Amino acid sequence: MSLRATLGLLSALVVLLPGCYSDEADYIVTRAKLDCIRIAECDGSRFANQYDNNMDECRGDLEDWHELLGDGADFIGQEYSPDGGRECISVARANKRACGSGPSDDIVDACDRVYD
Repeated sequence: MSLRATLGLLSALVVLLPGCYSDEADYIVTRAKLDCIRIAECDGSRFANQYDNNMDECRGDLEDWHELLGDGADFIGQEYSPDGGRECISVARANKRACGSGPSDDIVDACDRVYD
C-alpha cells in the first residue's frame, strides 16, 4: 500500500473513530455540546439567564451533569453502553435544533439506554 493510500485510510479512521462513542468521556462531551445547542435554540431565555449566553459555560456545566449521571449509574451497577451512546447521540444530533415535546421525548427515549 502506498504512503498516500495509508495516510488516506488513517485520516478516514481518525474522522470515524470519535463518532463511535465507545468511550464514555467522548459521549459526555458530545452530549453536552448537543444539549447546549438545543437549549440555546429552544430556550433562549434559560440559556441567557443560566449561562449568560456562554456556550463554554453551558458545556462545562452539562459535562459535569452527565458525568454525575454516569457515576450514579456506576454506583447502582449499571455500565456505559457504547451502542446506547451511539443511538443517543444520533437522536440528539438529529433533534438539536428541533423544539417541542416530541423531539424532547425522542431524545429521552433514545438516551435511556446509555447505561444498562
